[in-house]
Formats: sequence, C-alpha cells, structure tokens
Amino acid sequence: MGEPLGGSRNGLGQSPERACPCCSNPALGPYLETPYLSCTRCGALVSTVEAAGYEADYYYHLPGAERGERRRAGVEWQWFQRMARGRTRSSTLAGRPTAIDFGCSKGFFVETSLARGLAIRGYDVSDIALASASARGLGASCVKRDMLFDDPASPIEAADLVFAWEVIEHFDDLSAFLASVRRVLHPGGWLFGSTPNGQSSWISVLGSAWHGFGIPQYHRIYFNPTALRSALTQSGFGEVATVTCVDWRSSQLLKNTATELTKKYLGTNDIRVRAAVALAGGPLHKVVEIASGRVGGLSGDTLLFAARRTP
Repeated sequence: MGEPLGGSRNGLGQSPERACPCCSNPALGPYLETPYLSCTRCGALVSTVEAAGYEADYYYHLPGAERGERRRAGVEWQWFQRMARGRTRSSTLAGRPTAIDFGCSKGFFVETSLARGLAIRGYDVSDIALASASARGLGASCVKRDMLFDDPASPIEAADLVFAWEVIEHFDDLSAFLASVRRVLHPGGWLFGSTPNGQSSWISVLGSAWHGFGIPQYHRIYFNPTALRSALTQSGFGEVATVTCVDWRSSQLLKNTATELTKKYLGTNDIRVRAAVALAGGPLHKVVEIASGRVGGLSGDTLLFAARRTP
C-alpha cells in the first residue's frame, strides 16, 4: 500500500468530535493510555492520530517480510475455507468462481488462490508491493487501483467473492470502502476477510502495551464482533458471521507478545528471557485459538468475518 488506502480521501486524522465509523455514535471516550478512542455504544476503537503513507519504510515492505506474507497466504486460504463452509451456496461457487482481493499487497494470496482454481485479481495502491507481484509473474493479476470506487462511470467487473485480509482497519471512511465492495459483488456474493480484534484477550493481559496500539497511523479502526456486525449490516450486508482466532504460527506475533510480557510482568528486556517466553508462547497461542469462542472470556487477536451482499 503506497499511500493511505483510498488516497487523500481516506480522511487524514481523527478528533473526539468524529462519530463512530461503525455505528455512527457521536460519543467516543479515551481508551486506556492509547492513541485510540472507544465508542461508548459498540466498543470500536478509533485512532486519534494522522494517517501515514505506505512508503518504503512501511513494515510490510521491510526485508524478510515476504517470507511471512507467503506463509500467511496459506493461512488465509485456510481461514477462507473455514468461514465459507456451510455458508456459500453452490450457485455462488459454480464453475470457476470470480474473486477480487482488495489490498493484495505483493500478491501472495492471489498466487495461492489461482493455484486452487479461483479466477482472481488483486487491487492495491502500493507501487512497491505491485512491483514484487509483477516480478513473480503476477503483473496481469495484481494491478494498481484506488479502492474507493466513487466514480459511477468507472467500469468494474463484478465478482462472486471479495477478500479483504487485514484491510478494513486501514480506512477512516469505512462506509465508502464497504460501498465499493458491494458495488463489485454480484447480488448474493460473499465478502471474506480478517482484521485485528479490538476485544482480544491479549489486550486484557498486556493493556496499552498490546502490539496493535503501536501503529495508529496505519490501523485507523479496531473492531470487535459487535462493531463489525453493525458496520456491515449498515452497509447492506447480511448473514454476517464472525470468529476470533490466533495466528499462532506467526513469529512476529510471538516475538511481540513475548517482548511485552517480559517487560510488563518480569521487568526485563533480556533477549534470553524473551526467547524463552516466545518458545512457550506458541502452545499458549494455540490453546487460545482452540478455546476462542468456546470458553467464555477468551478471544483471539484476529477477527475473521464473512458477510453476504443483500440484493
């Protein structure tokens, strides 16, 4: 992503006077000691700082990031299968389904989906990311496009499925983005995606040290299931389903969690202690993933969602 998603129309900056982008509630209050405000109605967390661009120093472009993105694409395919099971109708997936990946970045999910039979194309605004996709032969499948399709005359090919993996939290104008998704989906088509969970159990453990609070210039909204359901239903989606989980195989997540746990509860930043905590953290994250949604009070770091476009 080479600039704020949707360009300057993404809405730089927030203020306490701004209504909640999920439920339109004007009452937002401070949340812990973080650069976020909390909606008093749905609990969405809204960034209070100015949005940043997605240039070369954006963390998805850092050296070594591609290995994690490639692995994550396989995880996202598993998440899609999990959320689609029992929801998508045979008519939606008849033949070779057409799909769009919003915020496709370097195209690893597009690459994974093509290999599994989807007729998919990806959109992103980052020249850096798209150059990487093109270098791997995906130049025709991953293209540059503003993801706020507000020009009614702009030709868009409709799709059966839309994917938005770790994308919706980047928009200040969430309703405009969801309107774009609705516009490209066939009636009855499905939106699948993921977003950081603003009601994660890890926030209860780490408080303001939760790793997600460190990038308010990029993550503009943190959703919980109630807030996300409100946003989707208001934008013309039905059959909304959410599930929380933990990407327990993510080395970055384990590293971040271990760092904050050792600082907060052990009072040290010793690399050996952090390594031991990270090593123990894998099974712990897996336990939370399994228990999430089954044991009261346990909620994973990632919020998966599925929603169907109403006619």
